Amino acid sequence: MNYLFVCAMALLFAIEISDEEREQVEEYRKSIIASVNAELRGLQKDLKEATLARDKKRVDEIKTAIAWRKKRVNDTRKYDAEDLFAGMVNERNAKAAKALEIEQWKQDEKVMAAAGPVSIRGMGINTNVIGLPELTLDVQNNTNTTVEAIEFEADCFNKFDEPVIGLASGNRFSSHWKYAIPPGGRKQMSAQMSLFRTTAKADVWISRVKLGSGEVWTQTKDEAKKTPYGLAKARLME
Repeated sequence: MNYLFVCAMALLFAIEISDEEREQVEEYRKSIIASVNAELRGLQKDLKEATLARDKKRVDEIKTAIAWRKKRVNDTRKYDAEDLFAGMVNERNAKAAKALEIEQWKQDEKVMAAAGPVSIRGMGINTNVIGLPELTLDVQNNTNTTVEAIEFEADCFNKFDEPVIGLASGNRFSSHWKYAIPPGGRKQMSAQMSLFRTTAKADVWISRVKLGSGEVWTQTKDEAKKTPYGLAKARLME
């Protein structure tokens, strides 16, 4: 943290803080000093080891680090409460934002776990080297067991939103992924859509999953529509 910048900002805006906030700032000051002093103790130990090893370069680096931390401790002791207040608030806000991010991630994981053993995290339609559309899915194993195989299906459409008709299955494309995905792991799966050459859009869902326990999980397109991360809208990447 740039304390000189914090000091300048505090003076510029003439921050006035309450007695309660002043007490909080003093606790914040103590926490900074305690943290830096702990770093200093570790550096002093490193300095002794480097000195015994006659590692001059390392000794010089550690001495520089020690000098910088000693200056930080001295400067922190000298700052007025108003000078440290903005820094304290910024640090609290950063911690709160990080905690919120973690909590959101946990909630997302719960939602995905409720969606089924496998969730679609990303998808797209690419054109491969021979000019055929290739459907790519980024999937996540939401279970604590290995996923042994996955089948997914896609209803295919061209840029006019018209169904792309295959040989015998209407506009529905199916593919099988036979490679294992470890517990909690992610894998990118690709399938060439050689019989659906004009596909530019696709509704994609996981239709069947074989788990390491022997259990087979299935879902229909209608079921996938009702599930978060269940039905994916893939589009041609141009």
